[in-house]
Amino acid sequence: MTDTAISIPLDLVSASQRTIGDLAVIATDLLTEASAAGLTLPDLVKLYGNDELELQFTGLPGGFDLMTAWADHFGSRDDITIRLCEFEDGPRIRCGFVFIRHAVTVELYGYAKASPALAG
Repeated sequence: MTDTAISIPLDLVSASQRTIGDLAVIATDLLTEASAAGLTLPDLVKLYGNDELELQFTGLPGGFDLMTAWADHFGSRDDITIRLCEFEDGPRIRCGFVFIRHAVTVELYGYAKASPALAG
């Protein structure tokens, strides 16, 4: 008996048909590629629904160079966002980067303590 099943690449599967397992495979593929490229890996990975990944970096190890390295590999530095946020323990700078991978929105972000002068 011949198997006639056709494997459909994950980037062609619509979000409504994609399972959380498919999303986990995409996340694993992404992290494996990032590791092979020597990129800093995130401290936390979140999978949402069928079409979103969040990668969080605690304290932005390596500073903003971390985001530029990911942007250089997966997108463009033009897509990096930086904004000032207020927290109970003082101001922080949020640095983020969003790109699409296999029809999945991937958001990287981290926070670094900001100079109190920036909050002024």
